[in-house]
Amino acid sequence: MHTNLDDSGEIIHWPSLVNNLKDKDLVPFLGAGASLGFNGSVGLPSGSELAQNLAHDCQYPGDDTSDFLRVAQYYETTIDRHQVKKLLDKKLSPPNVQPGEIHRILANWPIEVVLTTNYDTLMERAFTISGKDPSKKYINVVVIRKRLVMSLPWKNR
Repeated sequence: MHTNLDDSGEIIHWPSLVNNLKDKDLVPFLGAGASLGFNGSVGLPSGSELAQNLAHDCQYPGDDTSDFLRVAQYYETTIDRHQVKKLLDKKLSPPNVQPGEIHRILANWPIEVVLTTNYDTLMERAFTISGKDPSKKYINVVVIRKRLVMSLPWKNR
């Protein structure tokens, strides 16, 4: 049987994952690390790096300069919402950063949906490069007993 344990000790059933991929019933989750640089390649800043840039620009008075949401909210209320969005767009859309290997692999899979909490558009750009028409959808996610529960409005069952 083709099973392994993931980092948390949960069993991974590879044949089921492959079958779900073939049936277009697999929804990958792309974490923040996918957009960071590795092996010397240029990547995007982490959330804490973004927070530190914002904190410097708005002279954030707190000690928690790595807390992105807190610093961004402070910036927005003390400086300007438009300015913070403009700065984030600039930091997250540099022309020299292209979708990475994981983005390209996922974009070429027979899937229609990738869940992510990332602020960048690298996954959307990878879909476009592979000839797919990306769109953003927002969903409510609930975690019950360490399991992700959500309603996927675009799936008919």
